[in-house]
Amino acid sequence: MGELLDLDYSKIENFTLYGIDLDPETVSQAQAYAEEKNFLPHCQFMQKDAWNLEMKQQFDLLASNGLSIC
Repeated sequence: MGELLDLDYSKIENFTLYGIDLDPETVSQAQAYAEEKNFLPHCQFMQKDAWNLEMKQQFDLLASNGLSIC
């Protein structure tokens, strides 16, 4: 999630970033980085299989780091 947390959101008031990973350590690291960048109130983190989310939310942008590697 680092690439998303490093972007400039200064002109956006209402946004939510979702961090989803199967690895609990990766989720923990993303949470720590979001807290360091003062974005924690704008983030939701889930330890889940990104291929089987069963979520009803719609996303405006998806970023993947390794999700499609087989």
